[in-house]
Amino acid sequence: MELRLLGPVELHAGGRALSGGRPQQQVLLAVLAVDSGRLVSAETLMDRMAGPVPARRSTRLLHTHVTRIRRALEEAQAADGTTVRLARRAGGYVLEMPPHQVDVHQFNLLVRQATRAGRPATAQVALLREALDLWRGEPLAGLSGPWVEATRQVLREQRLSAVIAWARSALDAGDAPAVIGPLVQELVEYSLAEPLVAVLMRALAATGRAAEALTHYAAVRHRLAQELGADPGTELQAIHRAILRGEGTQEARAIRVTPAQLPAGVRAFTGRTRELERLDALLTGTGAAAPAEVPVAVLSGVAGVGKSALAIEWAHRAADRFPDGQLYVNLRGLDPNNALARLLRALRLDGPGVPGDLEERAAYYRSEVAGRGLLIVLDDAVSSEQVRPLLPGTPTSAVLVTSRDRLAGLVSVHGAHRLDLGPLPHADAVALVHRLIGPRLVHESESVAIDAMVRNGLSRPLTLRVAAELGAARVTPSLVELLTELADQDRLNLLDAHAPPSPGGCGRRGDRTVPTPVHVLRHQQADRANGGPAQRADQAAGQDDGGRDRQWHNGRQPDREDRFADAEPVRRDHHDDAGGGGHREARDTD
Repeated sequence: MELRLLGPVELHAGGRALSGGRPQQQVLLAVLAVDSGRLVSAETLMDRMAGPVPARRSTRLLHTHVTRIRRALEEAQAADGTTVRLARRAGGYVLEMPPHQVDVHQFNLLVRQATRAGRPATAQVALLREALDLWRGEPLAGLSGPWVEATRQVLREQRLSAVIAWARSALDAGDAPAVIGPLVQELVEYSLAEPLVAVLMRALAATGRAAEALTHYAAVRHRLAQELGADPGTELQAIHRAILRGEGTQEARAIRVTPAQLPAGVRAFTGRTRELERLDALLTGTGAAAPAEVPVAVLSGVAGVGKSALAIEWAHRAADRFPDGQLYVNLRGLDPNNALARLLRALRLDGPGVPGDLEERAAYYRSEVAGRGLLIVLDDAVSSEQVRPLLPGTPTSAVLVTSRDRLAGLVSVHGAHRLDLGPLPHADAVALVHRLIGPRLVHESESVAIDAMVRNGLSRPLTLRVAAELGAARVTPSLVELLTELADQDRLNLLDAHAPPSPGGCGRRGDRTVPTPVHVLRHQQADRANGGPAQRADQAAGQDDGGRDRQWHNGRQPDREDRFADAEPVRRDHHDDAGGGGHREARDTD
């Protein structure tokens, strides 16, 4: 059984095409197929099926078309024996159909396989040609409505990107003559697509037809000026100069930079195994996104929980799966236009022809990265509106976003997958502190101190790293003494963003007061020492630092510079939180 959308909507089984039903039924089947394996709400199905006519939006009509689709699926199953179900779930429906049986998903799978790092050019050509051969004409042909038009446009852009990627691979494989005819045909419809003109000019120059290449350049420059008031982009201008100097295509190839902007990973990254595996599946696995979507994952969580460190750790591990490079932007304090400018500069696409308007600049950016296998890491996003213009238009690239916001707009509109991060599990948190402190952790009591600190709630990676850094930087006192002193001064609470300082070594969480980890630890130590109930904390800790107490409560921080003189700088400019990760100056205890 096969469901085809790259042309008229058709259900094939047993070697023949089965009736797709009325137009509304075909739209409904297409909506379910685009999101096969995912729940689509009844509200969404009715909106996309009805289009701009509110009167046609009814639950009864939806149920009627669902019944007809089920009958068609049963007929197809009888023809070839495969099992496909349209299942009812809470609030909506799921088309339980393997991705390879839907042509749009198979198309994207082949394109992703072709752009995988290390694949020979000849293999890329074969895979991309196989993907393009799935197209039978205008996608969703004969149907109309806002969702249909938007999806059709996305699919057409994806096809154009695949054509460009195929042509580039063919050039790299030394088969320039094979691409010229198809590219000229594509120019009839996409006359302003600069990447298309660029690869055509390269092919013409490689076959000794430099004059024709220059003619195409003059034509596109004229169209850009007339219709957009813009000049050709950096890549096209460089190819033009190279041909004029008689340098062929070698310089033109060289200008396609491969950015590698990922910051260094954090020291002693620990845990997050499940999250790393989930990111693998979402951003590089098969069927990671619907055909009208770019693979996007959002790491969401509170400050200091480790979003940035996890993102950068995964990005380094997956870098070889993105042959065209990795882009990184810290979005803190940037508007979308400035963020786009940084991305374009990283790609050497910041020439005078870049539009200044946000919408036009975003379209220019999507055109330039179309068909490229890029990983784009957007760190510390504030809102969905800040991220949307930075998304590429084709699924050959992937985007990883970190944010304290849940970015519901990206999830609902762009199909992003959100991973909500919490504190490290107890075992991983303890292991992280042990790895950070290293050989200085020599006493059993210090292990007990770490365990108590984690067990009593301070298990966010940033909190653990700050405490470990203080412990590792001290020359003489043990970790237990350090934590006890911090408790006396009520300073350990400052490491926890949700536990403001309060008298008596306790912090507030919600509506209840809880003891700090060191407060609890000192009572446990007193129990062991005295063989009975814990003594008062000040008795267990001793009275040596009374002067320091008075200094802190009078607003002074005793010997602060001395305590941190031998420690590494707290600031980590490249990201804001640690997950198993690093941290940045405590603008917000990240």
